[in-house]
Amino acid sequence: MIKQGIACILVGSVMLTGCASQNGQVSDETETVAEGAGIGVLAGALIGGLAGGRNGALIGAAAGGLLGTAAGGYVAQQKKKYATIEQRIAGERQLTAQATATAQAQTAASEAQLEVVDAQLRGLSAAGTDAAKARTTASAMLVSLQKQRANLETDKQDLEKRLKNQQDFIKETEQEIGNNDPQKTAQLAQWKADIPPMQAAVTAMSTQISEVSAMETKVQRVQSTCC
Repeated sequence: MIKQGIACILVGSVMLTGCASQNGQVSDETETVAEGAGIGVLAGALIGGLAGGRNGALIGAAAGGLLGTAAGGYVAQQKKKYATIEQRIAGERQLTAQATATAQAQTAASEAQLEVVDAQLRGLSAAGTDAAKARTTASAMLVSLQKQRANLETDKQDLEKRLKNQQDFIKETEQEIGNNDPQKTAQLAQWKADIPPMQAAVTAMSTQISEVSAMETKVQRVQSTCC
């Protein structure tokens, strides 16, 4: 356990000190990345240590460090794009709104597709349907549904990543503002209010994925019955 602890500390040290500039000064960007990496290392080491195994803590530290660096990297990258905190909040709120609206549109389109499939499925179940034709149609429907579900899963993962980035950026901005600027604090509150709709969009996508999966099962059932 002592060796594992030392190894974890070494991993964290390398990741943090590797971000330092040549003259010994750390820029705002590398500091943000380093903070993310450090938190990730500590969290990963703890989780890995609890998981057990000779290399559990070390592996957890490395994985956690990578995740922390990725999160810190987004914040650092985006901070460079804005001249003021006010511009940052406005710009990130726009990105949040766009991501949420896109996700809602994707979910709505998927729901509409399911309605079409359901209508087609009722047609396949009707008496007198040609078995060979029904088999071909059902197979095509199943492939389409599987692709639909795969796309939704990818979109959901992307939205979850965007959500995490926004939450991290809000925390960073909140620390910068402090408690002495009511105007920026009010703007930050508006940014925070954009997060629940984004979370709801993630939940709606998860529900839609389950519904597509259920429709796949229905198609398979009809396929086996009519063929």
